[in-house]
Amino acid sequence: MPLFFYFGQDKNKNKTIKRKEEIKMTESIKVLNFGKKVELVESVNELGETVKEEKVVDYGKDIAARGTFWFSKIAKEKFGSKDSNSATDTFFSNLYTGLIMMDESKLVEFWVCATAYLRDKAPTEDEIMDKLQEVADVKGMKPLFKGALEVLEYSGFFKDKVAQSWDMMQKGARIEAKKEMKKVETQQEKDEIMEESMEQMTMMVDMKNEILEINQEATV
Repeated sequence: MPLFFYFGQDKNKNKTIKRKEEIKMTESIKVLNFGKKVELVESVNELGETVKEEKVVDYGKDIAARGTFWFSKIAKEKFGSKDSNSATDTFFSNLYTGLIMMDESKLVEFWVCATAYLRDKAPTEDEIMDKLQEVADVKGMKPLFKGALEVLEYSGFFKDKVAQSWDMMQKGARIEAKKEMKKVETQQEKDEIMEESMEQMTMMVDMKNEILEINQEATV
């Protein structure tokens, strides 16, 4: 092989590595700290000046979001529809789609359920909202939604429910499309309605993948 061929390969490889290094993945927040306390303490610096510095007096407790039977129990009792026999499944589907659409209220519901395994030591809904606000003010909302979706997507406990949610969404989209198709006459109009319905499903998948950054490669 000519020598210049190897130089060409190395140059392209370096470009590829550089592109990967430029991609930074969004942080995924699946753990929140509750109870951390910081106080301002006075001290004297090297110049003899009195200054105030922050000092951690209580490091609080890190609490991880988890998929457990307690998640489902609280979901049904606190957020599920009392008129439905499948209240837990309906709640999960609404929660899952709500997180994909970055609905802030669903983020709160997620954390209430995801910390329920702590039972009487679980943070209250108000404490959760305060902590989410504190984190969002510093890091934005996407890391919180990404973390919540990762718990649902990659947890063995929720694997079947995630698949069921997509199945329900697809069936629901087809049913609604068929209802609309009855209102038109031509086959072209019917095809357009069905195509639009499927495009909406594709859009949901794209939104989920964008939050989870599934299609991106990165070195963190």
